[in-house]
Amino acid sequence: MTKHKFVNSLNKSDWSKYIYNHPNGNIFQSPEMYDIYNKTKNYKAYLFAIIDFEDNILGLMVSVIQKEHSGILGILSARAVVDGGPIIKNNDPNVTSQLLTEYQKFIKGKAIYSLFRNFWNWGLNGEVFLKYGFSYEQQLDILIDLKQDKSELFSKISKNKRRNVTKSSNKGTIIKDITSIEELEKSFQIIKETYQRVKVPMPSTDLFKIAFETLYPKGMIKIFGAYFENLIIGVRIELVYKENIFDWYAGSDAKHNNKYANDAILLNILQWGNENNFGIFDFGGAGKPDKPYGVRDHKLKFGGDLVEFGRYKKIHNGFLMNVAEVLYFIYKKIK
Repeated sequence: MTKHKFVNSLNKSDWSKYIYNHPNGNIFQSPEMYDIYNKTKNYKAYLFAIIDFEDNILGLMVSVIQKEHSGILGILSARAVVDGGPIIKNNDPNVTSQLLTEYQKFIKGKAIYSLFRNFWNWGLNGEVFLKYGFSYEQQLDILIDLKQDKSELFSKISKNKRRNVTKSSNKGTIIKDITSIEELEKSFQIIKETYQRVKVPMPSTDLFKIAFETLYPKGMIKIFGAYFENLIIGVRIELVYKENIFDWYAGSDAKHNNKYANDAILLNILQWGNENNFGIFDFGGAGKPDKPYGVRDHKLKFGGDLVEFGRYKKIHNGFLMNVAEVLYFIYKKIK
């Protein structure tokens, strides 16, 4: 590897072109998301890259250290997450190996554990992660093909969901784009209450504001709102990159469950994606294959293919990991 060198910064234009042109390139490994995370409270993004001596990028990844709190509680909640990375030229295992070597030197003492959320099947290259002490965890995802004929796309949505969308419209629910930060801010409480109901920590609302300000002018984010009598009762935030739509964050007002805002928004997203020549709607996490998961059951009613790309995880501090798991268990009990 003497012809390669490791760096922590890149020309943003070169970085952007590399990610966009790579078959596995995705928005989470883009310079835009790197900047968004670094402007968000309790988030810190780091770039790890391998280049040759002509400054050609051979591989890179963005790792984000996320904390739920500041201070001592921040230490107990610090985790490093790599979504859809690393992005390696020709999937060269030697470059992957060098990236992981440099990454592990850096991450020690900074995070309790590292989690690599895979967006594709690594195949034999996944053995590199195992070599470096990562364990593989099964994790499902749901992908919906937006290139198929619209009638075929809609025929795969369950009859019950289609009826719910009709009921939603009949009750007066209107789906429209959220195009201003003021309208987006009105939806924050809905998202917060939704995450409280499912007992999952929610990131700072700064994340959504900064993402909107950064990505909206570039057409890289689209936000669908469900309105009833001019009141926002549901919202879904989508990240848009190349031919892909990634389902990011969502919420609905429990007081208006009978308006079926979630179902109505999702059908509109699929229709919009189909009409605008997108390729894939990535529905996000669908749980583990050996465990019942209501969210997965709900998502599958909109059609799509169940895929298993899994995750690679490594614990860096076993003691703090155990403490964090106990605290999270208590958090879910008292919420």
